[in-house]
Amino acid sequence: ILQNKINNDPNVIAFQCALGNENKTVIMNVEIVNNGQSSSILKPKKHLEQYPHITFDFTEEVSMFKLDDLDIDFSQYNFINIDVQGYELEVFKGASKTLENINYIIY
Repeated sequence: ILQNKINNDPNVIAFQCALGNENKTVIMNVEIVNNGQSSSILKPKKHLEQYPHITFDFTEEVSMFKLDDLDIDFSQYNFINIDVQGYELEVFKGASKTLENINYIIY
């Protein structure tokens, strides 16, 4: 879905992976009703109470990488916007080099 939305925009790079504090394979809890926007590596708890119409339909094995290990020159950027369903701290643990250049974070 994201790949289709960016439509080969030269200013956008999309990676099909999860972000975290390690490079490994993890299990993602996937939902369909919300177009995958609520899918998460974390098992849903409060989400099921607050949004009972969103159910997690299956799990999927995905590759997880540290943000620092992606092939991106982060020295060009000073801002990061991240929405990873409560997994932000783990992503930042894998981004110590990346965060050296970041002045602003929205999560």
